[in-house]
Amino acid sequence: MKASTHTEIYRPFRGTLAARRSRWKPLALSTLRGALRKKLPLLLFAPPAIATVIFSFVVYAKFALEAGTNPLPGTEDGRASPMAAVGGMAGNLIEVRTQIIGFHAAMDFFVLLIVAWYGSGLIAEDARRKAHLLYFARPLTRLDYLLGKWLPLVLMGACGTLLPGLVICSVAAFASPNWSFVTQEGDTILKMIAYSLVSLVVQTSIVLAISSLAQRKTHALAVSLGCFALLGGLGSMLARLVHEPAWNLLSVFGCLRRVSAGLFDVQRILHFRANWSLAATWFVLAGWVLVAWVVLFWRTRRLEQNG
Repeated sequence: MKASTHTEIYRPFRGTLAARRSRWKPLALSTLRGALRKKLPLLLFAPPAIATVIFSFVVYAKFALEAGTNPLPGTEDGRASPMAAVGGMAGNLIEVRTQIIGFHAAMDFFVLLIVAWYGSGLIAEDARRKAHLLYFARPLTRLDYLLGKWLPLVLMGACGTLLPGLVICSVAAFASPNWSFVTQEGDTILKMIAYSLVSLVVQTSIVLAISSLAQRKTHALAVSLGCFALLGGLGSMLARLVHEPAWNLLSVFGCLRRVSAGLFDVQRILHFRANWSLAATWFVLAGWVLVAWVVLFWRTRRLEQNG
């Protein structure tokens, strides 16, 4: 059946919208329910969950060793630990901030897998099935439609980066004596939240824009993963060939690591030297997000007008 026939049935809404600010909420809930309907893709959350447990234990062990107690189970409270002698050394060797940076550096790829899998079909499948005609026949603006697709994707991605980071910081807060982690390193929590939000906004915007340009979910998934991998490999290769680290600006993950280095005030992140302009990095990431949302509004306008 042609799109013109559907257009005669599902005419665009021409009335006056009420002053309701959450028109996107039913679509967001529907999108989230549809994403969680299949159980097998939930295995994508297994690596972040396992890493959260490991990093949380390492952070707990740091403070336990500093306090002179045994972090292993089965030890009575207050009993002197044979590990007490290395407690001061543990404080220097295992830093909570380093653990948080290491967690995000290790999980960025898995977060991309989550975002790409759940986000690649959000708009592409609507266009293929002509479901957008039904959406735009209701009192729903283009912004409401995009928010209804984007916010659930951000929530899914947050389960792989923001939520685990909050768990690790909570373990550090409760395990540290006299809440020393909160009082002395409280800005680390805010920086972790800021980095997670930046990473989520960039990755979800790019994947959703690619989905709006594709005809099928499989095409959008392949292009999304290929885009991140190609740009990352190209930037890293050029940076090494010409000995100019600024070429890493081509890589989305390279830019995110530079932002992480700037936020947490570290020069090197897991053998990755981030020593190019931080201002240029913010400009590039903002450019990616701007281009992505321009594409999204352009494509949804085409979908609304032409079906």
